[in-house]
Amino acid sequence: MSRVEAIDPTSIEETASFLHRHLNSRIPIEVWAGILNLRGRKIETGNAGFLLRYQGQVVGVYGAVYAERKVEGRNEVFCNLHSWCVLEAHRSESMALLRALLGQKGLHFYAPTTSPLTAPFFEVLRFRYLDPRLCMFFNLPRPARGQLVSHPARLEKIFQAETRRIFEDHRSFPWIEQLALGEKDQWCHLLLRKRRWKGLGCAEVLYLENPALFLRYRSRLQRWLFLHRRLPILRVEARFFEQPPSKFTAIGHPQMVLSRSMKGRDFLNLYTDRVALATDGETP
Repeated sequence: MSRVEAIDPTSIEETASFLHRHLNSRIPIEVWAGILNLRGRKIETGNAGFLLRYQGQVVGVYGAVYAERKVEGRNEVFCNLHSWCVLEAHRSESMALLRALLGQKGLHFYAPTTSPLTAPFFEVLRFRYLDPRLCMFFNLPRPARGQLVSHPARLEKIFQAETRRIFEDHRSFPWIEQLALGEKDQWCHLLLRKRRWKGLGCAEVLYLENPALFLRYRSRLQRWLFLHRRLPILRVEARFFEQPPSKFTAIGHPQMVLSRSMKGRDFLNLYTDRVALATDGETP
């Protein structure tokens, strides 16, 4: 029988090596280690997820990144799940890892990259699906209001307090582009990454700080993406808005959450594998 252990600083290297060998060898060990070391404030959970150990060897892993944020004035802690991988000989013990994670009290659980294999387990445990719609926009170099700032030195001056901390925490990922959209003292912080959609270059918005400002200055972003990044498509998750701002939508990968109090838009892609792991290929 395998033993469940917390992934702590002493086991991060061997856990990263396990995920590189058995889950995705295209992701370097140092990138796996990076997400295991990522957290959204000093949170005393004491783990980066849990592992299964059998006869001294790691035979299974379920990673997690913890992030603390203020939601409607309250400090809330989110557990962002990622990288569930168990060797076939120990597959019957997989649920022990999930039970260890869910046994932590007072957390909101988010599985941003749910697969068809794992979704049934979450459904049994009463996870719910988030709105899967993706709002799609065709970028054109039309006249636009506002400004767009992309240079890191200028972003450092614009961002303050919590926004500055998020910026610093995510600037080590070279596949992520951070921007400020707005003017004067009103700015919307954005995280984007380049993807492919239907064979076309696509800018995927992983995070937007202020949906209202995003909509006000969206044309400036689309102009910049077309002229400076040669990306004809912009897409953003519909759940970030009260009403989807585009009639043209696609269906994204399923995302599931377990929480009694948080709304769909409260679950962000900050401090998740969608930001911290570089993957290739087409997206829905």
